[in-house]
Amino acid sequence: MTEEQPQIAPFAYPPIGPRLTIKDISNAIAAGGVPYPTANARAKIYAKPKEDGSTLIYVRESGRATQPNIYEFSDAGAAVVLSALQDAGIQDHEVLRAASMSLYGWSAKAGERDAKYVQPGSKYPPRHPVDRAIAGVGFMGESWQFLVNVWRDLQTGERIVDCDLVQFGDPFIGHQNVPTTAIAQVGIVVMLDSALLPVARRLLPETRN
Repeated sequence: MTEEQPQIAPFAYPPIGPRLTIKDISNAIAAGGVPYPTANARAKIYAKPKEDGSTLIYVRESGRATQPNIYEFSDAGAAVVLSALQDAGIQDHEVLRAASMSLYGWSAKAGERDAKYVQPGSKYPPRHPVDRAIAGVGFMGESWQFLVNVWRDLQTGERIVDCDLVQFGDPFIGHQNVPTTAIAQVGIVVMLDSALLPVARRLLPETRN
């Protein structure tokens, strides 16, 4: 049937970039035109653990006492994409969860395609696909999009949700093995060129007069 989504291990990597708070992530979402109170509420929901302990974005360091939790630019970028999906009317947690997993985890199926995302001087792709999209949009003149596809298996009635983060013009490959008995029902494209720029700017060194 469907391929199990890869396990996400955001803490398997050394910290990269500036330390961010929920307020910073909210500002990145709000930069796309979302009212700040809505942006802040969404960011908090994305970071809140579910009953099974899963979250849509990841706390990199728990704040001590009254200090806020710490996030990275990857988490801000993921939150921006999730918010864009909600702006498109997507409230379904299964879809948002599949989106989160695709933003943080590379697909085992897409190795040949994703080999082009390895940056000069490196043997491997960045930690997370969303990291590569942020770098591509912010510093490499690339255009990136987030794709959501939904199928329905005609034999079992199962709904299959799969997502992919790709450079414009690259094919959708996704994470799931979609059976031949499934038919496509929904396709969503989210353009990220302007949406990820506020996050990319956080990676620029501060200039002082």
